[in-house]
Amino acid sequence: MKERSKNQVKLSGLSPTILESLVIYAYTSEIQITKRNVQSLLQAADLLQFAPVKKACERFLIRHLDVDNCLGMHSFAEHHVCSELEKESRRILLSRFDEVWAQEEFLEISSKKLQFILSRKNLGLWKEGAAVEPIVKWIAYDVEKRIECIYDLLRPSWLEGSSPLKKFLEPP
Repeated sequence: MKERSKNQVKLSGLSPTILESLVIYAYTSEIQITKRNVQSLLQAADLLQFAPVKKACERFLIRHLDVDNCLGMHSFAEHHVCSELEKESRRILLSRFDEVWAQEEFLEISSKKLQFILSRKNLGLWKEGAAVEPIVKWIAYDVEKRIECIYDLLRPSWLEGSSPLKKFLEPP
């Protein structure tokens, strides 16, 4: 590591306030986690390997999970390897998908994330035939780029037995 021979080490991307909080934690084992600092604090704790702080931030985020933020928190949890946050945000995402897809954030998810959501067996939308509307809404948000995803999103293996879409999507 070239940092060994330097008097100063530049930690880009870390706010001085967050770094100060971690230094105080190192001396006192106390840290203030708020809605304003939790994501930055978790990122810094992850980067600097402050595992107890990362875990405390993860628990804080779980307590503040709801239908309005579960999509973003699911992606955040995947990126920072927060397994409990990922699991809980996925639970909310799947159990309340009828509310989640009405969120503005839904339109920004990747096709891969949407395929992941739609492929879950416990989603229940396929049984009710209600999955088409969220797919259409998602594609309509950026038709030129997303129209090519339509077959993958309406893949027959996801459709339950008597869905009216099944006969149109299966090869003859």
